[in-house]
Amino acid sequence: MKKKLIVDLVIISAVLILIEFTCFLTQDRLEEDNGLGNDGKFYYQMASSLSELHRPVSQKPFIYRPAIPAIVGLSVKSGLTSDLLKTFLLANTLFSVLSVFVLYLLLKSFSLKRIWLIAITSIYALNYLSPIRMTWCNPTHIDSGSMFFIILLFWIMNLKGSRIFIYFSIISFIAVFFRGLDIALVSIVYYLQKRESFTRSIVPFLSSISAYIVMQFLVIPSGEFSIIKVMIHWALVKPLLGTVLSLFTAYGTVLFIILFDHGFSRKFLKDNKGYLFFIVICFLSSWIGGNASARLFYFSLPVVLVMIAKSLNDNRLKLKTPALILIGITQLLSMRVFFTIPVRNQITQRLFLPDIQKSIDEKFILTIFTPLSNDIAYLDLSPLHAQPNIIIQYLLSYLIFGLFFYYFFIRNQGTLHNMTD
Repeated sequence: MKKKLIVDLVIISAVLILIEFTCFLTQDRLEEDNGLGNDGKFYYQMASSLSELHRPVSQKPFIYRPAIPAIVGLSVKSGLTSDLLKTFLLANTLFSVLSVFVLYLLLKSFSLKRIWLIAITSIYALNYLSPIRMTWCNPTHIDSGSMFFIILLFWIMNLKGSRIFIYFSIISFIAVFFRGLDIALVSIVYYLQKRESFTRSIVPFLSSISAYIVMQFLVIPSGEFSIIKVMIHWALVKPLLGTVLSLFTAYGTVLFIILFDHGFSRKFLKDNKGYLFFIVICFLSSWIGGNASARLFYFSLPVVLVMIAKSLNDNRLKLKTPALILIGITQLLSMRVFFTIPVRNQITQRLFLPDIQKSIDEKFILTIFTPLSNDIAYLDLSPLHAQPNIIIQYLLSYLIFGLFFYYFFIRNQGTLHNMTD
């Protein structure tokens, strides 16, 4: 058993080393805001203040995610490192790598076959939205810490023992400093999953709230921000079709596994109401919670990957080798494994959100699940912001693949209506 575990970890480590080395050689940094990114400039500002032992000052809601900037700033102040940007790169790489290994433990708790343990863990790491790859494109993000703690909390939920709620509460308290009050929602997941006594179930939530209260004395927020106004704004201007397309660009073609195996999906979510709640919250957040829908969907990927892994593990769809190879190849395409993350901060026309002016050099880019080029703007990766010809090809790619896969591999299997297996 230990030997198999060691072999698995060696394989995953090899995948991570390959990703890191490839990104080091090929991935450029974002042009936006001098390479800091739209959100990253606020985290860099916080880290700079903390490197001088000043209370961090920044705009809401970014100021309520001070952990990564604090690690960076205090590392520079203490002399452990000397450059803020390089320290961001190191800190985010560390949490990104740790999140991969914790995801492996989460998947392992569902008693999966080794091939699916390694394959699904690799899918998380290889995705262009993964913090591992995104760190090389935008070092000043904080998603690595957020993903690490989200996956860690879900793994802890799967453990058994009378003290699990204590461990969960402690980690929830720490996690709030990485992602803000959003982590309190994972505490609600704990209540729905564990169904323990009210006292035990409420402790993790109170722990998250108390961390948020403590944070108010440590940071200085600036600017006006209303989550209600943000939600109303995006509910009015963001179309549902663009949001659904973002769902596919975030997950890739493996999403069809649980869509076609909908009997299993319904049963799994019925038995795991906490997972259902988390997916719904991520969907709502992606729709009305901000601009980057695919990236917000990605936060639910660990939960979705558990469902995909279990469906593949049980082979409820009776998929044979050709079908699995097709899914594998198209998934690699959708994750941009063969292409870098584009860095050009070029304004493009939005088909779904037409409030931004048209790019002066719009051109046709062949798109099969993703634009097959590195010479595109970063916004072209989003079905909400890309050039119209790219958005249409996004839609056609997934629609045609879904119909093709269903007709040739699913239609005659007779498993779609097995609701309770």
